[in-house]
Amino acid sequence: MANRREVLTGGAAMSALPVAGLAGPPAAAETQPYKLLVDTRFAEGRAAAARTVLPVAALADGDVPGFWARELAPRWRDGPAALSGVTTAETLHCLELLAAGFRARVTAREPVGGLVAWTIAPIRRA
Repeated sequence: MANRREVLTGGAAMSALPVAGLAGPPAAAETQPYKLLVDTRFAEGRAAAARTVLPVAALADGDVPGFWARELAPRWRDGPAALSGVTTAETLHCLELLAAGFRARVTAREPVGGLVAWTIAPIRRA
């Protein structure tokens, strides 16, 4: 059961989840996140996971390379897809660097407690 603080920070995390791109409007399927990546070591991450309607990927051990190799890189090889998350700034930085190779970038970020709510989406092709 979540305590009052987790519920309040979770509400802030979910309201901060961005869904819009900055490079112009890509196709709707490319801007809607297919999954929410949360760092479950933190209350903000657990609260975001409890409130989302998206499928959740839990990053309980901070294993960004493992998540990348198992799930994200294969998904992006299949085609463009947006991903949202509530993670540490370091995790976001790592994913941001890896996303560049798939023509994707951070389209929005918002601090949420000690974490960052963000979206990485494909770069719109002209």
